[in-house]
Amino acid sequence: MNTTGSGGAAPGTTFEEPLAVGELLNKLSGRYDVVLLDCLTLWLSNVMAHSDGDDAVSRQSDLLIDAIKNSKSTCIVVSNEVGLGIVPDNALARRFRDLAGFVNQRVAQAADEHTC
Repeated sequence: MNTTGSGGAAPGTTFEEPLAVGELLNKLSGRYDVVLLDCLTLWLSNVMAHSDGDDAVSRQSDLLIDAIKNSKSTCIVVSNEVGLGIVPDNALARRFRDLAGFVNQRVAQAADEHTC
């Protein structure tokens, strides 16, 4: 996660957070003008690797989306496109593709604006 400064905050500060991105966004809210989350699909991969299934991923997604919606900073979220290629040949890759689509749709619905 990268930031641009507000007031006395240092511009271009980088935070490495593999899982608790929603919690970090809540802590940073208002401390920076802009927060860049790069990358939503990498975060999803980390959450999938450390969770007990799709319900846990959905709960973590809810926390992240709530943090984005409630942030006093402008949040820019970068994500990879994973659904336009061939159907993956294994269950884990298909699950990742489906969950990435689900999370991307939910973040886009919560966003004020989005681009492709």
